[in-house]
Amino acid sequence: MNHQFFVEMELAFRQSFNGVGRSGLGGVLNADALETGMAYTGFVAALAPYYKDALINDDKTLQNRINDSIEEHYELMSTDHNSDEYLKLSKSALEAFEKITK
Repeated sequence: MNHQFFVEMELAFRQSFNGVGRSGLGGVLNADALETGMAYTGFVAALAPYYKDALINDDKTLQNRINDSIEEHYELMSTDHNSDEYLKLSKSALEAFEKITK
């Protein structure tokens, strides 16, 4: 697998929590965890602060974008993928995250 990609994913996701440490959120945003099957959990966790802000600001458009993206990437939660498929799905999730959080 491409560990460097998961390091990049970790850094992007940690920004949601103002750069929380690697062990923050129980280690969910750690590259090692993301690489070994936790990418979907990290993806959803990283979107949580944005969803909270969307709720507070009654931003239905952002709420829908986040909900749709979480649903669209649910396949990443499956453990039936080989490493190439998992990497491809993880890259898609990171791209979606970056589009939502710009």
